[in-house]
Amino acid sequence: MTDTATVTSDDQRIWQIQAHQTLGELLKSADTAELPPLTWCVATNRILVGTTSSSAPAVVQRAAIADWAAHLGAARHPEYEPIAGLTRSVRATATLGTDHPVEVRLIADLRLDGNGNED
Repeated sequence: MTDTATVTSDDQRIWQIQAHQTLGELLKSADTAELPPLTWCVATNRILVGTTSSSAPAVVQRAAIADWAAHLGAARHPEYEPIAGLTRSVRATATLGTDHPVEVRLIADLRLDGNGNED
């Protein structure tokens, strides 16, 4: 990648296009594997962020991240509570491709009840 001090808008557009192309390939393989859909964000720095639906039960969100992580061979991260007692974050990351690697981040922010238990 280019040194961040010299990143241009052209660089960012190219990186976003590369991430977009990777997302297209990823969605095709996810369809074949019958993975649950995620909401995707295509960033300008070759990063894709897939998030679960916050309205889904915690068990469904947790399973979606596990399924996607297994499909991508993604590294799971320790869970943490960004808002203590209110949400628990479940995350995994993978890097896809070699010529123009794209980082894929999988995120589920699970709602917790007033006692710190998943809804």
